[in-house]
Amino acid sequence: MHNGGEEEDQIRVIMGLSGLLVAFSLIVMSHCAIVNKHMRDLEVTNALSSAIDYATDMMQDMCADISFEMMDKTEAKRKLIQTFCKTLEAAIGTDGEIKVYVLDADIETGNFDFIIEETYKYTFKGRKGVARCERVVRFDTGV
Repeated sequence: MHNGGEEEDQIRVIMGLSGLLVAFSLIVMSHCAIVNKHMRDLEVTNALSSAIDYATDMMQDMCADISFEMMDKTEAKRKLIQTFCKTLEAAIGTDGEIKVYVLDADIETGNFDFIIEETYKYTFKGRKGVARCERVVRFDTGV
């Protein structure tokens, strides 16, 4: 003889456990997405900052090695900015898109002001993030 109440109780337990399993799975997925976003943001920001520091060091080395007195000022700016961009691209090693905005480039005072922006994707749902760094540097150009 089957007891209908006993089967209903088993079904309720199974349904309740299934609901808890689904809720737990959603919580774990949400947590992983948040941690993934945070880790990716830190990774990109740190890598971008380090690459910018290295690129400005390379610009400074170039300033020390080249005599700008004999160069056209526009050509000198172009060479320095090109060195910065090439060095940044080589140092960053990213799958994102890098944009460099030159706010100020004065060869006489040696002041350079850059904004560097990297647009990148998160692995979760392919969303995009943006990291921005600004650097204002001053080099002795000897001009």
